[in-house]
Amino acid sequence: QATIDRARRLDGTVSSPRLKAMISEIESLPSLPSLQEELMTKLQMPNVTAKMIGDTIELTPTGPPGTTGPAALRPWWNTDWSMRRCLAIDHTAAGATSVSEYQIRLDFDAAPLIAGGYLQADLGDLRAIAADGSTQLPLWMEPDQRTLWIQVDTVAAGTTSDVCIYHDYLPGTASALPIHTEAAVFSYTTPKPIYYAVSSRHDAPGATVSVVSHTAGNQVVRDGTTTVNLPVAGSRATFNNAGTAASSVFSVLGPISSHGTANGFETLVPISWAGTRFAVPTTRSPQRFSFVAPFADAQVAIFNGGAGAPYASFTVPAGGSYTHNAGDINGSNTAIITSTTPVLVTHTTSNGLDSLAMYPATTEDLYGVHSRNLRVGVTTDGTSITVRRSNGSTQTYTNNRGETRAVGGGGSQGGNTQSGFRVSGSAPIAAISQADSDGSESIVFLPGSELGSSYWIPDNSQYISVVCPEAGAGVPITIDPPTGPDRFITCSRSGGEAGDPGWAKDTRNLNVNGGTGTRVYAPGGQPFFVYYEYRNSNDETNVLGMKQGRQYTWPEPSVGSATTEGLYRTPGTWHSDTFDTGAGTEVFGTLDFATSQPPGTSVAFQVAAGDVDPPAAFVGPDGTSSTWYTVADSRRAADFALDGSQYVRVRASLTTTDPLHTPSLDAVSVGYHLPPLSRPLGGAAVVPVTGSTGVSATTYVARVKTDDTSLGGTDARLRYLSGSGLAALTGAVRLENVAAGIDSTQLTFTTGPPAPASGPPIAFDHTLPHSVVYDHTPTAAGVVDVGLQWVADYLRGGSIEIQSDLTLRMTTP
Repeated sequence: QATIDRARRLDGTVSSPRLKAMISEIESLPSLPSLQEELMTKLQMPNVTAKMIGDTIELTPTGPPGTTGPAALRPWWNTDWSMRRCLAIDHTAAGATSVSEYQIRLDFDAAPLIAGGYLQADLGDLRAIAADGSTQLPLWMEPDQRTLWIQVDTVAAGTTSDVCIYHDYLPGTASALPIHTEAAVFSYTTPKPIYYAVSSRHDAPGATVSVVSHTAGNQVVRDGTTTVNLPVAGSRATFNNAGTAASSVFSVLGPISSHGTANGFETLVPISWAGTRFAVPTTRSPQRFSFVAPFADAQVAIFNGGAGAPYASFTVPAGGSYTHNAGDINGSNTAIITSTTPVLVTHTTSNGLDSLAMYPATTEDLYGVHSRNLRVGVTTDGTSITVRRSNGSTQTYTNNRGETRAVGGGGSQGGNTQSGFRVSGSAPIAAISQADSDGSESIVFLPGSELGSSYWIPDNSQYISVVCPEAGAGVPITIDPPTGPDRFITCSRSGGEAGDPGWAKDTRNLNVNGGTGTRVYAPGGQPFFVYYEYRNSNDETNVLGMKQGRQYTWPEPSVGSATTEGLYRTPGTWHSDTFDTGAGTEVFGTLDFATSQPPGTSVAFQVAAGDVDPPAAFVGPDGTSSTWYTVADSRRAADFALDGSQYVRVRASLTTTDPLHTPSLDAVSVGYHLPPLSRPLGGAAVVPVTGSTGVSATTYVARVKTDDTSLGGTDARLRYLSGSGLAALTGAVRLENVAAGIDSTQLTFTTGPPAPASGPPIAFDHTLPHSVVYDHTPTAAGVVDVGLQWVADYLRGGSIEIQSDLTLRMTTP
C-alpha cells in the first residue's frame, strides 16, 4: 500500500530509475487494489427518488410524497390524467351474491390534492374507471370533500375486481361528466330492492304508504307487481294497505322518502340499515319488534337491559318477516337486539304508538332534535357518552350495557335553541327523541354519514325541525312547498364553538299537493338532519335522503386500501456526492454503470472532476457538456481531461417518452488509480485481471502517456510478445482514445496466439493519452499470460523504439 501511495503522488516528470524501481515493487505485490470506486450515494435533485447505493434510482411519479409509479397489472386508462388511486373490491366471501350498479364509499381527502395542484378545485377532473379499464362510472363527492361515492357497474360473486379513480388532468381544465352527481350514483337502470315495510302495522285498516321521489324518471315497484311512476323529482304517490305486508319489498330506480299514514309505522326501512346489533331505548309498553332477514336465516335474541340471558330468541327466515311482542322492557332498560346475520328492525307498541325504524348501534356521532326527551341506549359496560347542544352546553355520562341514559327538558314541538343535539359514545349506542308533547311518537337519531343536503317530505306537516352538524355562522335552509312561496330558516347555534350542532324549525303547517311533496334543502350543499310531524296523526317522522337509496348486500364486498400512483415525470437528474481520491494525480479509467431501460426510456451520464470540492464542470465523452455517456458507453474510459484531479462526481439524466415506464439506475462507478506508463520505461509491468468462465468482461489496463513531444504525429500500436495458457481465452486488446475518436482492435485471441501478431497502427497524439483496453472471455479455469509491447514508430534512422512491456495475467477461478 505504501508503494501504491507513492505511485499516486508521482507526476509526469518522474525520472526513469525511480519509476522502474516502483514498478518493480508493484510487481512483487500479490494483487493491485481495485480500479473502481462506487460513487452512487444520495439524491440531490427532486425528480429522482432518494436511494442509497445498492438500491435503484428511478424517475419520480407525479404526485405528493408516497406516490408510486403505475402498477403494471393495471393498464393506464388515459395518460392525459397523471394520477390515480386503484382499489381492489373483494367479493369472495362465502355466500356472496353478484350485484350490479353497486355503490362503494371511499375516504378521499381532496384538500391536500387541490392544494398541491393535483386536483381541480371544482373536482371536474375526477374520473372513476371500471375494472375493464375503459368504462367511466358515476361518482359523487360529498360536500366535506373527504368522502367519495362510486357506483360500480358489476361486482361478481367469488371475484376480486378493480376500480380506479383518476385526477390531475394535464392538458388544462376538465369538466365533470353528467354522471358525476349524487342522483346518478344512487339511481339505477333497473329497479333495485332498496326499501322494506318490516312493521307489522302496515296492513292496518285504511293504512297507506306515501312515497315521493328524489330523482326524475323514478319508478317504485311493490313486491314486483304494483308499480307507480314518478316522472320528476318531488313526484308523489301512495300504495294502499291491500298489498302491503311486513315482508313487502319496494324496488326503485332511484331514492325515495316514504311515510305510513296509519298510526304505528312511519318510514319504509332502507336495506342499508340492516345490522346485527341494535339498541332500542324506549319506555313504551307492551313493546312490539318487527324483523326482516333480507339475506339469510337470522338467529335473533332480545335482551332486557343488561341481562346475561335473552328475554326472547327466535329465527327470522331468509327473505321473511317476524314480529315479536316483548311485553315490557323493564324500567329504564334498553332493549338490546343481536342477530347472527343482518336484519331490519322496527319498533312500535301494540296500540301503534312510538313507531321507529331503527338504525344499528354505532360509534359514529349521532344527530337529532331533543324534542322534550332524549334517550340513549348503551350496548357496552363503561360507555362514555357526550352530549353537545346547539346552545353550546355539553354533558358527559357513563352507562353500562342495557342501560338508558335519559336527558329531559327539551323544547316541545320540534325543540328550541338548545335542542340541536350531537351524541357521541365510546362504544356502540343508539339515540331517539320521544314524545314532543302532543303524542307518543319517536324519531331515531342518525350518524353524520347518513345525512344529506336535500330531502322530500311526502305528507302534510305540522312543523319541520332540522339539525346541522357544523353550524358555523349559520346554514341557510330552504323549504319549498308544492304551492305558495318558499320559506327560509337558518340552522344555527346560540353558543358554543366549532363542532357544536345548530338547530332551526319551521312551525307553519304545510300541505302536500296530491302529486307533489315538500322539498327541504340547503342551497349550499351542507348536510343536515330533518324530521317533521305528520299533521294528521301527530306522528314524529324521520325523513330519508338520497344516500338511503343505496344498495347493500351481505356478505358485502370489502374494499382494499388505495395506493396512489402517478405517471413518471421526465427528465430526472441525479447527482452523486463528491468522491475524494485523496491524491490529485489520478489516472481515471472506465465509467461503468448498470441500468434498466425499457423501450422509450434512457439513462445518460456525465462526469465532473477537479481540485475543488465539489467539481462543477460535468462533461461527456468528448470532454464538453454537450455530450453524455449512454448505455452504449458502458465500460468506456472516462474523458482524459479528468486525469490529475482529486475530486470527482457523476450525474445521471433519466428520461422517458412513455410516462408509464421509468428507466432505473442500479450502479455507477469510475475507475481510478490506473498505472501511468511513461517513456522511457524498461522492465515489465504485470497487470492482474480476474474473470469468470464463460463471462465476457472488459478491463481498462492502463493509460499510456508521454512527455516526449518528439513522438507527436508518429504511429503507435500494440504487439504480442509471448503468452501461456492462451487456449483458455478468447478476446482482444484495443487501443482507445475517446476524445480523438479512436477505437482500434490491435490483437485478437481465439484460443491461441493472436493473428496478426500486431494490429494496425494509430496516429499518436502525445497530448491525448491512449487507453489499453482488454476484452476477455475465459473459456476455462486457470492462468493466462499475455505479453504485450506498446510501440511507437519513432523515425530516427529507421529505428523502432520500445516504450513499455506489459504482461496481462488473467486468473480464472
